[in-house]
Amino acid sequence: RPRCAAAANPLSDGGAPGTARASLYVVVGFARQQQRRRGGWRRLGEQGFASRRPAEEHAARLLARGRADGVILARQELGPDQDAAEEPVILARHGELPAELLEG
Repeated sequence: RPRCAAAANPLSDGGAPGTARASLYVVVGFARQQQRRRGGWRRLGEQGFASRRPAEEHAARLLARGRADGVILARQELGPDQDAAEEPVILARHGELPAELLEG
C-alpha cells in the first residue's frame, strides 16, 4: 500500500487524487509568404512531442532545412479532460517571426 498520494498516482501533479496531467511540447513554424501579392506570414502545421528534447531538435531541423523562417516552442499542460488544458507557455522563439509573436 502506497504511503503518499504521489506514490499512489505517479502521474498526478499533487492535485486532487486521480487528476493525471501531462506535458505536450508543441513546435509551430512560420514562413514568409513567397508571393508578393500575399505578403505576410504563413503558419505551418503544429507538431507535438511528449518531451522537450525531440521538440527542440525538430524546431532546429525546420530552420536548418529552410522549411521555416522562424519557430516557437511551447509547453501545453494537459489534464484528463480536453477542457482541463491550461494556456500554453512559450519556452523559446528562434529565427524570424511575425511581429506580434516577438513580445513576451
